[in-house]
Amino acid sequence: MSGDIGMNVARQTARRQRIAIVGGGYYGCHLACVIKERFGDAADVTLFERAGGLFAGSSSKHQFRLHLGYHYPRSFATRTQIRRGFSEFKARYPSFSRAFGNNVYAIGKRASILDVETYTQIMDSHVEHQPLVTDHLAAMEHARISEAELERRGFTNCSGALECREEFLFVQEPRLYFQDRLRSLGVCVRLRAKVNGLHVRAPRQPTMRGPGTEGTEGMEGMEDAEGAEGAESAKDQQHALVNIDCGADGVHEADWALNCTYQAAFPSPNLSLFYEVCVSLVYRDVRPETAVSGDVMALTVMDGPFVSLYPYVQDEREWTRAPFTRRYTLTSVTHTPQATYDDGERARQVMQQMQQRPAQWLSRVRAEFEREITQFYPRFGTHFEYESFFVSCKTKIRDATQSRECLVEQQNERIVHVLSGKINTLFEAEAQVLDLLH
Repeated sequence: MSGDIGMNVARQTARRQRIAIVGGGYYGCHLACVIKERFGDAADVTLFERAGGLFAGSSSKHQFRLHLGYHYPRSFATRTQIRRGFSEFKARYPSFSRAFGNNVYAIGKRASILDVETYTQIMDSHVEHQPLVTDHLAAMEHARISEAELERRGFTNCSGALECREEFLFVQEPRLYFQDRLRSLGVCVRLRAKVNGLHVRAPRQPTMRGPGTEGTEGMEGMEDAEGAEGAESAKDQQHALVNIDCGADGVHEADWALNCTYQAAFPSPNLSLFYEVCVSLVYRDVRPETAVSGDVMALTVMDGPFVSLYPYVQDEREWTRAPFTRRYTLTSVTHTPQATYDDGERARQVMQQMQQRPAQWLSRVRAEFEREITQFYPRFGTHFEYESFFVSCKTKIRDATQSRECLVEQQNERIVHVLSGKINTLFEAEAQVLDLLH
């Protein structure tokens, strides 16, 4: 079937479709591969990334959670997209994530928006509405945990919890995979290529050549006014093109441009967005028994201004090699967002300043994080030791439901904006983008 689709695209134009993708994270890399796999030689795909390597932005700076919806009890649409993409993600990228036990979503006793009964009812209902049947999720997806059981595990100030079967994502595996996959597919990857803008160029107006035909338009026998015989056919002139402005590196011309920058650059005018500069802290489990067993856990306190402790594993080798080293990211609803901006470039500048000058803020932020997690995990300070931090930028929609849906918006004729939701909503973007290109 893919060959037939490729032939359809080839018949639509007199040459290959040139598709430019801006942004070398999860969404940009995935879409570049999918487009090349689907259309084959009928498409030339170029990926632009401003950094010196793939996965240099938000795709390498998050909590590495392969969601199943438990994080979003107040957004039905987000839960639906996440769960729809989970099985497909596991089927396509089985090496990217791993399952583990003791993965707890607990409801804080104070200041939680939802109580434990309401939270449980929402998740029970959604699991029933949208069940997952995969090799590793054929059994019950979550189990109720009582307050007494939480205390036995060392967690306090929670009224109850669900233990779920979400997975963690490896930090390095996706980057290494896509480096090889893009190369094998023949996708042109341009690193250190900062794109300053995407500009739609109107179709060229052909003119007649020959005596007495000056100014005549719209007739057969015409060729391009610039006289590039054979370089473009009449069909090439029937649609607009996109100029990808790379500054000193020149202008790249394409039939389609996909903005996969997390809307951090030249965002869609149709979306109401804001940008959070976020801090995540990395801790190492220092318990001797962990080095022997390799056990991991996760604690996410819901639903309000709380904290989350989640596994941070670089690759399969670290996951399986004894003696085991187990690291975690610690995030806070209150303290992870350090600043909010309406402009993505301004947020990026502040992020870089924070990375360069941690002495100005790190000790204060660390104390706030640790004070908060200790309310729910009293022995955190003896079980974990601080190692490092990273700063990232999250793009969010102004929405009271805290939706993190994946959205695809077409601007003009040839520019497509992709606002990534969660990692396993890649396939929402894939379906809509392929539909537009086809």
